[in-house]
Amino acid sequence: MSKLKGFLLIGVWATAALSFGGCGDGGKVKLYFDGGGGSGNYNSTISMAQSAANPYPYNTLEQLAKEWNRTQDKFEVVVNSGSLNGRRDAITSMLSAGTAPDMLYQVGGVVNDDIGKGWYIPLTDYLARVNPYVGGGQKWSELYNGKELSPAADGNYYYICLDKVLVGYLYNTEILNAAGVTKIPETYSEFFACMDALKAAKANGTIAAEAFAHQGFWGEIQLNTSVYGGKVGEWDLDGNSAVSSYELIKAYKEGKWRIDSPEFREYLRLCAKRASYYPDNYLAYDTALNFSRGKLAVTDGLGNHMRIAEKGLGSKLAVGGYPKLDAGVSPYGGHTVARGSAGLSTAYWVTNSASGKGNDAVEACVDFLMFLSAPRNNSRMVNDLGFALPIEVSGNTTELFAPLAEQYGEDSSSDETLMWSAVNVWGSFGQEFSDTYERSMGEFYQGKRDASWIVSTLESVFPDTVDKLAARYNWTF
Repeated sequence: MSKLKGFLLIGVWATAALSFGGCGDGGKVKLYFDGGGGSGNYNSTISMAQSAANPYPYNTLEQLAKEWNRTQDKFEVVVNSGSLNGRRDAITSMLSAGTAPDMLYQVGGVVNDDIGKGWYIPLTDYLARVNPYVGGGQKWSELYNGKELSPAADGNYYYICLDKVLVGYLYNTEILNAAGVTKIPETYSEFFACMDALKAAKANGTIAAEAFAHQGFWGEIQLNTSVYGGKVGEWDLDGNSAVSSYELIKAYKEGKWRIDSPEFREYLRLCAKRASYYPDNYLAYDTALNFSRGKLAVTDGLGNHMRIAEKGLGSKLAVGGYPKLDAGVSPYGGHTVARGSAGLSTAYWVTNSASGKGNDAVEACVDFLMFLSAPRNNSRMVNDLGFALPIEVSGNTTELFAPLAEQYGEDSSSDETLMWSAVNVWGSFGQEFSDTYERSMGEFYQGKRDASWIVSTLESVFPDTVDKLAARYNWTF
C-alpha cells in the first residue's frame, strides 16, 4: 500500500505530546487522533474556502469527532492539526517515549517490525465484538472483506483501516483516440495492443505524446499475484485466500518454490514488456506533470494522482483497474485479481499513549474507530475528501472513481478472485529485501541488467533474509 510522507516539525509534536493525558472542556480526558491517510490527509484544512492553494478543503473527520464527543461523558477526541503521515523516525521515537497520538495513522506493512515492543493494543478481540454503530448485531470484522484482513506474524490484528486505496491506469482518451484506440483495455492482451498502437502513432507522427510511464511498483504487485495465482490454493494454510510471509517461507523450506522459478521468470518478462514502452529517459521523466499536461498517454497511480490529473485533463481522463493477465499473453494467465482497489488502506493503531490513560481510554479509542468504520459515517469521512473508496465501496460518491468501484465490486463478489497482493514474492520479507528488489529492478528497467542478474541478486540474500525472519518470530517449519 502507498504512504504520504510528512515534513512536519518534530517540535510541534513534542509540544502536543506534553498535553497528552490532559483534560478538555468539562473535564473530559483528551484522546489525540492523527488524521493522516494513505491517499489523502484527513486532518482539517486551515480554511474551508476552495482556492488554488487549498484545492481540497476538508473538515469532515473533525465534524465526526465532535458528533462522537457529544455522546461521551468522560472522553473527548481531538483531531490533531497536523499528521505524522507515517514518518517512521518521528513515530518510533514517540512510541518509545509513550508520547504518540492515542490513535495513530501509519502504514500497516510495518506491523511485523514492531511486534513485541508494547507500542500497540491488539485489536483481535475487539474485532469479534458487535459494532454498536451498525444495525443487525454485525461484528466489527464483518464490515470488511475477510480476504483483506491480514493478521500480524503472531496471529493478532494491531490496526484497523478506514478506507480502500484506489489503484489502476489513467488514460488520456484524446491521445488514445488519435492513435485509433477506442476502448479502455481490460486484459493485458488489449493493453499491449494499445501500447503498440500508441508507439506506432508516435513513430509516424500522428501523436507527439509518449506512450506509457509508471509512477510506482503497484502494477508489479498485481502482476506478481497474477503469475502466482495458481499457487495460492497450495500455499495458503489458513484459508484466507492470501499467502502470508510465514506461508511463503514454509513453502520455500518445503521445496515448493524458489526465487528462480518459471513464474518469477515470467513475471520479469512481463515487467520488461511493460518497460519497453517507457520513454528513453524515464528515470528523469516527470511522469505526473507530463501526463497532466497531455504529453503522456498512459500512466498508473492512486486516487490522489487521479484527482490531480483530472484537474489538468478534465473529461479527457479515463481510469480503469489494472488489466487481467490473460492466457493470450502468458501461460500463467487466467486468474482474476481484483481490479480497482489494492484493498484496505489508512491503518489506525491504538497506542501505548491510550493504555497509559487506562483501559477505559483504550475502550473509548476502539469505540471511536468503530464509529468511523460504520458505513454512514465512513462514507462521509472518505467521500468528502475524495481520494479513496469507503470501506463499503458501493457507498462511493466520487464520479471519477465509479468505474473502479464497479470493477472492484464485481471482482470481489467472486470467491475465486484474488486480492491485489495475495502473493507478493518480493514484498513479503521485510524492508531490506524489498529495497534490494527495487534497486535491482531500477537497473533492470534501464537495460543495464538482465533477468538472470535479478534472480541471482535476490537468491544471494534470500537465505539470510529467511533465517532472520524465522529467528525473529520463532517460526518453525
